[in-house]
Order: sequence, then C-alpha cells, then structure tokens
Amino acid sequence: MLNENIRKYRKECGLSQEEMAVKLHVVRQTISKWETNLSVPDADMLVEIAKLLQVSVEQLLDYSGKDSLSVDTELARLNEELAKHIKEERRLQLYHQKRNLILYLLIASLTIALVVKNTFLSIGLILLCVLASLWVLYRNLALLASQTSSPSKQQFHALKLSLLFSLCLILFIVGFVCLEKLGMVGEESEFCFAVGIVIVVMLFLGHISPKLPYTRFVGLRLPWTVCDEETWYFAHRIIALITVPSIMLMIVGLLMFADKEKVLLISMFSWIIIPSVVSLIFYLRKYKIPSKWNK
Repeated sequence: MLNENIRKYRKECGLSQEEMAVKLHVVRQTISKWETNLSVPDADMLVEIAKLLQVSVEQLLDYSGKDSLSVDTELARLNEELAKHIKEERRLQLYHQKRNLILYLLIASLTIALVVKNTFLSIGLILLCVLASLWVLYRNLALLASQTSSPSKQQFHALKLSLLFSLCLILFIVGFVCLEKLGMVGEESEFCFAVGIVIVVMLFLGHISPKLPYTRFVGLRLPWTVCDEETWYFAHRIIALITVPSIMLMIVGLLMFADKEKVLLISMFSWIIIPSVVSLIFYLRKYKIPSKWNK
C-alpha cells in the first residue's frame, strides 16, 4: 500500500515526518495523512516524494508496470479506495454516536426512576427518554441493523413493526399506570391487564421473531445469540414454536391454581428461559465447547 511504503522508505532515509514535510514544502499533518491513508498525494507530489526517498514511483505504488495502467490511473484507483474507506469510517463513527445516544437515554430513564420521587413527573420524564431512544433507533434503523447483517426488505419491515409495537405498548402501559395511580383501576382489573399485556407481547413476538434479522438491538439478546448468527436465528425459531403452547399452558394454570401471580411469572420466565437454554446448548455443540449440557 502507498501509505505503508511512504512510511517505510521515510524511516529508511532517517527522516521524521517534520523533516520530510519541510523538504516537500507541506505541513507535517499532510505527511501524517498520507501515512495513515487519510489522503493520497497527487501525481506531481508523488514524483517529488520518490526523489526525496530515493526510490521509484513504481516502488511507492507497488506497481510493476507490466500492465497498461498508468501512474495517474493507479492514483485514481487509490483515491477511490480511500473515498470508500473514509465513507466506511464515517458510517462507523455515526453508528457509535447513535448507539451511545440510545444507551445514554436509557441510562437517564433508569436514573430518573431512582432519583425523582414524584410519580407522575417520574413517569413523564422516563416516557420522554424511552420515546426519544425509540425515535433515534427508528430513524437510524438501517444504519444500526447493517452493522451486524444486511436485512432483507421483509426483515427490515419486521424491525420497524417491532419498534412501532414497542411504542404503542409503552404508551398503553403508561396510560394504564396513570389511571391506576389516580385510583381509577381496581386490583382485579390490574391483574387482568397484566395478563392481557403478557399474552399480546408473547403472541406478537412469537409471530415476529423468525422474521427479525440478526441484530444487537431487538430480539433475544444473549451473549451466545448476538455473537453467532446461526444461534440467533435458531433461538428465535424456538420462540416461535413454543409461544402458542406456552400461552395455552399459562391460561390453564391461571384457571386451575389460586396463586395466579406465580403462574403468570413462571409462564413468562419459562417462555424466555427455554429458548435461551436450548440456544445455548446449540451454541456449545456448534463450537464444541465442553459443558455439562452437551456431554
């Protein structure tokens, strides 16, 4: 690569970046940009660099001269590669900015929940933080999703649908909590609401899970699912398979047992734990990692 060759031959000549910059009548930052592949010298400057470093232009370019490419053509190719590199770097930088913004908003919502004592003020501020994080995620969905996969049109639609469902669910829950705080909802209605929310969430996620692309922002985000695409899809297929049976067993349990809250909690945790454990076993077997589960 040109940048590596400039650095290599400069050091062989015993020149610092500052000394080389003085001899070429440029600033030291220009030399640094050439060597870190942030810019490419033009053809005339390349000739001057070759003379200074006592090598040929072909040596700087790693260009044998056996084909029909000219120095200008090679420089144009390098500039095109550099433009792609810079574009990718900017995209990656933007990705980290948006991801960190979402993280800061969620941390802020947790801090508000712990610090603000006024119930309605706390709910309002938390709602603003969560809605802002969902908005950032929705507006930058393509950028954030492309970091781990290239979602198809159907998968991208599933991501958007998941975010819209999350938004509606949050607004609905916040509205119900406000009614409960105002004393407009009884204890029995509160439990029925909780059961209804659990069933709706399970049904929606059971339906949408197999359609979700491999991403770190939605779905079953576990260490072994986010680091392996095949394990990710396997875990979400398990969720889809067990959703309806889990709901049916939960309803039966609620009808048969008196401790309905315990039945609800066990049903929810089972629905999450089963695909988590099964996908972990799948991951361990795939990579032949010793464990008590896959012996």
